[in-house]
Amino acid sequence: METSKNYWDFVDEIIVTPVTILKEQADFLTKTTKGILVGEIVFEKKIIEEGYPKLYTNKFQPNVVFNISSPILGYTYQLMSVLYDVKENYPIQINFDNGIYEAKDEESFKKFIQECIQSDTTKKIIQNLYSQSKVFENNNQPKD
Repeated sequence: METSKNYWDFVDEIIVTPVTILKEQADFLTKTTKGILVGEIVFEKKIIEEGYPKLYTNKFQPNVVFNISSPILGYTYQLMSVLYDVKENYPIQINFDNGIYEAKDEESFKKFIQECIQSDTTKKIIQNLYSQSKVFENNNQPKD
């Protein structure tokens, strides 16, 4: 005799989230640079303090960090972070290049991410890290 019933109406379906979009771009960076630079997505929990926008309904919110890493140099640069409410994917807050921006939906988020990736700031970071990494590519590791 069954004593319990499963009340979870869950469909095993992957939806496009801000994390999905960031992960795809991180993978493109790794592929484009042939692994010399690695795009990394780090999922953190951020404590929301007084003064944050009311779009956050929980004190603890996902904070997703987009890092650019050079395994050869042992160096990681935080390009941007994205803070959002776990109940709703949008709106989200994006921290990039010492500024805080908001995207209201998936389309505006993708447009903003494209602008960030193609910005002069990001291009300089990528070019500098890539060039420095190539110097030490053949096991000529930098000395500590």
